[in-house]
Order: sequence, then C-alpha cells, then structure tokens
Amino acid sequence: MTWRVVRHPLVGTDVLKMASHIAEHSGSEDAAECRIIEVEATIAAIANNPLSGTRLDGKLTGFLRRQSRRDQQITVVFRPDPARKIVYIHLVAFGGQNWENDARTPSVP
Repeated sequence: MTWRVVRHPLVGTDVLKMASHIAEHSGSEDAAECRIIEVEATIAAIANNPLSGTRLDGKLTGFLRRQSRRDQQITVVFRPDPARKIVYIHLVAFGGQNWENDARTPSVP
C-alpha cells in the first residue's frame, strides 16, 4: 500500500537548486529534467516501501535515508509515520552535497 507523501516546504527549493546546478554544469536542461524525474521516482519508491532505508542519528534520529537507484547521486531524507501511513520528505540532496551537516532542523510532527 502506498503511503501519503508530505514534503517539507523547502523540498521544492532543494530540487530546483539541484536542477539549476546540473543544467549549469552539464549545459543540458534535459540532464536536469532527468534528475528531477529520478527524484520523483525515488520519492514514489519510498511511498511504496516507507520503512526501508538507512536509519539516521543525531538531530535526524527517527529519519531514514534512501538514495536513487541509478547511481546513488540523489539522497532523500524522510520520516515514516506508520500510525498515519504518511511519509514526510525532509530534504533532497545531490552528489557530494554535505546534507548531514547542512540538514535543516526537523519540523514535521
């Protein structure tokens, strides 16, 4: 059963920054679009199996991390809520981005 997905308000910004970075450095808007599609596929896979992922600690205790299938360049940090069947998407990071140190303070219920 697919769980409902709730995105942190800044996830859209994460994805736009990633796409801009890719388009700028690769010179290809198609490459950026492919990565956006990959982000959406990763989030859909999380919604279909929300209890699977690498468990995180520190300020992200209770959150999990999943990477994209193709080349593990996209990282999605999320928190499942089994009681409500909701998965909260906390952030999306790309490549060597230092998302662990830069992670925003969790704000989901």
